[in-house]
Parts: sequence; structure tokens; C-alpha cells
Amino acid sequence: MLERFGNRWVQDTNARVAMDGYAKIPGFVVPTLRECLARGASIASTAMLPALFFAFLGRWHRDALPYRYQDGTMDPARAHALFAAPDPLAAYAADTTLFGTLAGDPRLLSALRAASERVRSFVEARP
Repeated sequence: MLERFGNRWVQDTNARVAMDGYAKIPGFVVPTLRECLARGASIASTAMLPALFFAFLGRWHRDALPYRYQDGTMDPARAHALFAAPDPLAAYAADTTLFGTLAGDPRLLSALRAASERVRSFVEARP
């Protein structure tokens, strides 16, 4: 996924992919996370999606997006509050709106920390 969006020839936008993340994560990502955890499989790859959304939300929170973000199910005050927490990523992983019954699961937080580090490294390596 990181390579895909690092490829300037891919004709897709962050705006389209990130739009309505508060609906997409619970609807599309969390079921896969739950299924993998139930099988004892790694969630490292799947955790990349919410880690990327967290990085995106951080930019939104800092008002660093070049456009107005559209998300019909996001509560902006609650989303901003995540970044006021002592550990914003832990607050994000504990968000029941996004992660339902997985909210606060230490396996989720661990996978999000690793994926977020990959995202950070990827971003820092780009000019």
C-alpha cells in the first residue's frame, strides 16, 4: 500500500481513499482484523490501513490537508480529542466507534504501533 501511493503513476487520491474513514474502518477493516485474530493469524498487514488513516487524521487535526475532509460519520470534536490524549495512538486504538469490540485490545495497539512506525519511516524518506 505504501509503495502504491508512493508511485506517481497510480491515478488515485488520498482524498478519495480516506473519505469516510470512520465508516470504512468498522465496515471493511475491523471484520478482517477480528477474523485474523480469531485464527491466530498476524494482523500486521491489515493494521496498515488504520495506521495510514491515523496518520491522515493527524494531518487533518493539524489543518495540514490541502482540501476539506469529508466524513459523514466522524465526530470532529472526538477525532480532535484523540490527539489531545497523552498517547494519541492508544486513544485511537481504544475508539469504539472505529474498532468496536477490538477497541483497547493490546494486539491491535501493538500492530498499530508497528504499522504507524512504517508509515512514519515511509513519509520521512520521501522528499
